[in-house]
Amino acid sequence: MAKKNIQALIFDFDGVLFDSSRLHFDAMQIVLSELEIDLSYETYRQKYFGVNDLVIFQNLLPKVYSDPVFIRSLLQKKIKIFLEKVHHDLTIPAIPGVLDFLKNIENMIFSRAIFSNGNGLEVNSILEKLECGELKSYFQFVTTIDDVTYGKPNPEGYLLSAKKLKINPEHCLVIEDSLEGLRAGKSAGMTVIGLATTYEKKILKPHADFVAESYKDAWEFVSNQTR
Repeated sequence: MAKKNIQALIFDFDGVLFDSSRLHFDAMQIVLSELEIDLSYETYRQKYFGVNDLVIFQNLLPKVYSDPVFIRSLLQKKIKIFLEKVHHDLTIPAIPGVLDFLKNIENMIFSRAIFSNGNGLEVNSILEKLECGELKSYFQFVTTIDDVTYGKPNPEGYLLSAKKLKINPEHCLVIEDSLEGLRAGKSAGMTVIGLATTYEKKILKPHADFVAESYKDAWEFVSNQTR
């Protein structure tokens, strides 16, 4: 592909900076089990990776539980359980290779942000602990589902991130692991890397400009684009 004038990097969170899928699933499962609703990890992985929790509840709950106030209460309960699990971890490791990637890139691409379909409390609580808080310093802005009207695959969050960074979307590079996120980045008019932490390369390839098996691959792509 032709070289892009990349001036900003926008990272997804879950699956890109940190693998929180099991923590999210465990918290979600506790809440659903109280309503006698079964959700297997395999179903969660196949259908709901990268999907906002509120949407998951709306999809899984039978009509008898369709009251928006009740669903919101379940969401708050899930967040509380998740935060309690995070609180008990003294430090949280990042996705392998991401810290070296950020160290390599910080003097090449100065504008960096995060956009997550997760809520702000969860994202920021983890970010405080990722690699003992070291990752947090590499990002100027963190945008979450709390800041937008529509989550991924809608491009709103990525466009808002570009606006905060004061960079045109066409000069932004997105790193994503989910199909919802890749679609959001492409719809925003950005270049997108699919990071194969959640899905296989063959699944990501039709939706991404480049697919990386690891951050080593991502570094090679980005460095070639910025030379």
